[in-house]
Order: sequence, then C-alpha cells, then structure tokens
Amino acid sequence: MIAKQKKPDSIGEELIKPCVLKVTKIILREDAEQKMKSIPLSNNTDKRIIDDIAADIKSQIINKKKLIGLCTDGVPAMIDVQSGLAKKLKEKDYAMVSTHCVIHLQALASKTLPQKLRQTLYSAIRIVNYNKSSALNSRLFTLLCEDLDSDHKVLLFHTEVRWLSKGNMLARLYELKEEVLFHESKEKHDFLMFKNYTFQWRLAYLTDIFDSLNEPNLKLQSRNNIIISNYDYIQGFISKLQLWNQKVSSDNVICFSRLFEAIKNNILDANLKDHLQTLEDELRRYYRDINRAHDKKSICCRCVTITRSSSGIISRNEG
Repeated sequence: MIAKQKKPDSIGEELIKPCVLKVTKIILREDAEQKMKSIPLSNNTDKRIIDDIAADIKSQIINKKKLIGLCTDGVPAMIDVQSGLAKKLKEKDYAMVSTHCVIHLQALASKTLPQKLRQTLYSAIRIVNYNKSSALNSRLFTLLCEDLDSDHKVLLFHTEVRWLSKGNMLARLYELKEEVLFHESKEKHDFLMFKNYTFQWRLAYLTDIFDSLNEPNLKLQSRNNIIISNYDYIQGFISKLQLWNQKVSSDNVICFSRLFEAIKNNILDANLKDHLQTLEDELRRYYRDINRAHDKKSICCRCVTITRSSSGIISRNEG
C-alpha cells in the first residue's frame, strides 16, 4: 500500500507501525501489542531483499576462470561505465572481455536522418495511418488494388519501437504509390506530395536505404552467429557505405535501384549525401573499437588454404 501511494518506505516504520501499536494497545491489550511488534515493517526491507538476492547469486556465481566474456544490451544498468554490471564484475577481478550487443548498436546508428528526409518519412507514415484509420478506407483500398491487379492489397504498419520495421512499410508504400495516389484523389484527401518530384525520389531513397539497413540487422540476428563474424559483417557494411558515399558524391545513384528509377536527373540535394556520411560516421562511432576487437580475434579466423598439385602433393597455407 505504501508503494501504491508512492510514499517513501520509511513512513511504515516511522508513522504507520507506531500508530497501529498505539491503537492495538488501547483497543485490545498489551500482549496484542507485543504480537504486533513482531510484524516486520523495516525501513531496510528493499536493501535486505537485494542483499538476499546478492547472497544467492554469490553462492551460484560462475568460477572466475570460466567467465571470459560478457555481452550487454541497451539497459543502462548493464552498460553504465560507473555502476553497470560489467564495471562491477571487473571490480571483482573478473578477467573478461566486455562487449555491447552489435544488433542494438546497429539499430541505434540507423536512426540518423536529416530533417527533410525525416519529414518525408513522417508524411509516408501519415498516409499509411490515414489508410488504416478506418475499416472502410482499408476495404476500399483493397478493392482498388484488386481492380488494378496489383501484387499487394494492403499497406503495412510499422512499429516505432522497432525503427527498422519502417523499411517494410516504406517498401510496400513505394510499390503501391500509384494505387495510393489514385485512391487518395478519389477520397479527396490532401496527399498531393505524391505528385511532387522531390517527395517521390526522397521516398525512393528512404525505401532503398531502409531496405539496405534491414539486411545487416537480420543477418546479425541469424542463428549460430559469433561475434567475430558479426564484427566482420559490420566492417563490410561500413565499407559499403563508404563506397556508396563516394558514388553519390559524384551524383551516381546506380547502387540504389528505386532511386535510380525515380531520379530524372543526376542532381541530388545535400540531404542525401549528408545522410550517408552521417550514417557512416555514426556506425564508426558506435563501433569505434571494431578494429581493436578484430585484431584480438584475428588469431581465431586465420584462413587455411589447401591445394593439391598435379603430382598429388597436398600443401597447406595459412593466411
């Protein structure tokens, strides 16, 4: 009840229990008061519970020699450099390697968007939300897609918590852009941005880039992955971003299929170029220890090449 009323725990020991004891003594008798005193209502209940949990964990703790690595996620209690779990374990002389979840880092870095591209994204979300706002709108849109022999019949929602789920939503919206434009014009809704050339190529770029960001995210979540292969994959994706950045700086967008189709000239505004550069910088910032970690683990992934000569002699080379 104290917690429900959002009062400090100390109120139980300082106010509630003394009142209960006094009422018990007046209404009942002294022996009843003595029984009431045995009811635990301490200011240190939370601390005692935590101490009990800590003692239980300590009794089951892993041998220091066996704990060689710890991977944390996005919870502050896990990753805080001052009081996080990794810090506390290192204070207890656990000689382990501490790493952060590569999937979480990649998702955070992917949230980088310039203001104008963000506006385009939110406009696309409003279109989907309007279409999904009523069963009638959704049903009419489905019938329209069927009449036009479209490959898809519905638009997809996205989940704000899962930032990269916007990729699926954008891809479906881009594929059905003609149907959406026709449907919204019949509904007389003010979604004229679909007729705007700048909006079209920005939507095409967002669809391409989210699709590209989804690929490593899914790869990192696949089964039987190890941190060595994950770091290699992230390093490769950063190199790919660097190549894209160089291409786009020369107004070459052939690496983005939808944008290549949507663009009518090779002149791009700075938002697209800035986004690719910022995305690359953010990934490098979040994975700033990637080269150091790769050097430590390189001994585990030396390439071994086995060749057979024409005389049948087998040679083994390590790279």
